[in-house]
Parts: sequence; structure tokens; C-alpha cells
Amino acid sequence: MRFGIVLLAAAALAACDAAANSPETVTGAEQAAPAERGGQEEFGPYEPVENWPRPLPDRADGITHAGWTWGSVSSVYAESPNRIWIAMRGELPLPPGAAPWTPYGMLNPSRGNANGNDDGLTATCQPTERRGWERRYHHVIFVVDRDGNLVQDWPQHDTLFEVRCGRGPHRIKMSPYDPDRHLWV
Repeated sequence: MRFGIVLLAAAALAACDAAANSPETVTGAEQAAPAERGGQEEFGPYEPVENWPRPLPDRADGITHAGWTWGSVSSVYAESPNRIWIAMRGELPLPPGAAPWTPYGMLNPSRGNANGNDDGLTATCQPTERRGWERRYHHVIFVVDRDGNLVQDWPQHDTLFEVRCGRGPHRIKMSPYDPDRHLWV
């Protein structure tokens, strides 16, 4: 009986080894297909559109965008071609003389990495050297149309992300099966 079990185990191991070491053959249909534009994948090839989204308008609350630019965008969700949700980790201050809405990464000279930490704190909320500027949480979650124009925003929710060591929203999700179209941030 023991001899049979040992023999069966040895045969199983030999079969596994043979399968692992055999060369794979790839047929034409299994070879890498050209990347699909759009599609259902979360990531993929996209064509950048210049000046999209458009600069955000000033609000009636008196806060202007003069001297501010886009913060890091943590999530984009296209509910439809005319309702694109964007979650941004606050707006970043521009240095004097910079053109309005200059993307932070294109500043010359560079201001370094625009991490989501508060000024003078690390990602784990420990004291560190100050960088000399602080982001502001304005237009944190908003919707634009296909042309990049602001369609809707929620200024009442901007303060949710102003907490000490807060890093802003990370993802936007919406189930296509939810009839009420609830948004998960």
C-alpha cells in the first residue's frame, strides 16, 4: 500500500516537472493584440487632449484661482462622455511670474515633488523640513463635460479633506448596476 502511494506521488511530481519545463507554443490568436483604445480596462492607451480640462472658474465665495494650479489628480471616472468625475488632492500655489494654470510638473525651475503631505510633516505625520507652501482644498471633487468645462462641483465637501495629515481623495467609484448612481470616494 505504501509503495503504491509513494509511486503515485513520484509520478505526479514527474508530471508537474515535465509540464513546467515544456516549451510553450503561442499561436497567432494568442500573440499580443494591439492595444484597444478606451475599452473596459482601467488602464490603457489614451490620447492626451491639449487644454483639457479647462481652467476652473472662480466661485462666488470670493476665492479666486489667480496664482493657483491643478493639484495631483487621484482619480478620473467617466460616467458618460459628458460627465467625467475628477478627484484632485487640492490646488497648488504657483510661484510669482508663472503662467496661470501651469501644470506643477512643468514649472521651470522645478519646485520638486508635490506630495500630498502637509507642509512640515511626512506621510506618517512626523515633523520634517518645511517646503514653504501649502495646498488648498478647493475643487476637490468635480465633474467636467467632454470639452473639459466645469459642469458640477461640491464646495461643501472640500473641508472634509482639510484635516491635519489628510491626503485628499484616492479613488472615485460608481457601480453601473446601482440605479441611484451613488458615488464612492
